[in-house]
Amino acid sequence: MNRHSTVAAAPPAVSPLYQQLDALLTELVAHQTAMVQLAEQHRRAIAAADLKALAECNARQQTAAQNQMRLDSRRAALVTAISGRPAAPVIARNHPPQAPVTLRQLASAAPEPLRPRLLQSVDRLKSLAQTAAAQQQALRVAAENLLLHAGGLLSQVRAAVNPKATYARPGDPAAAAPLFAVDVTS
Repeated sequence: MNRHSTVAAAPPAVSPLYQQLDALLTELVAHQTAMVQLAEQHRRAIAAADLKALAECNARQQTAAQNQMRLDSRRAALVTAISGRPAAPVIARNHPPQAPVTLRQLASAAPEPLRPRLLQSVDRLKSLAQTAAAQQQALRVAAENLLLHAGGLLSQVRAAVNPKATYARPGDPAAAAPLFAVDVTS
């Protein structure tokens, strides 16, 4: 062989476990993106008081929660397979607990051809998860406030149509009993 010729070295083979991590991160990013979109659809359904859309959002949230559990189970198994350590803290007898292994730590330890993409996916996943959590919290607060508001309206209506409360003694359970029902589903 000529000493002036150069042969490009083949890149090191990427472990199938890191390829699985790359695929899982892609799925997790897609799942969190869908969660952000679902939260926005849920917000619009609440704002429009669209009961059909709310029911669809609730059904999709149930499916998403099951999918999240499946993905998290795969994540935990993959973290253990790659790192040799559990994905959750382990407290063993006579040993201090081990810190959990994070996806960022795994991505940082990945072979070079894959490392930048894994780190970018981890950052995107973290950002999406934070956005989805913030939106879910806002929806929870909005739903709680809506429920309190509806309860206050019902109390006002009950007080207005229940003349018995005017003549009853304070604390009389009959005075608090509504004389009617309100259909809030139509």
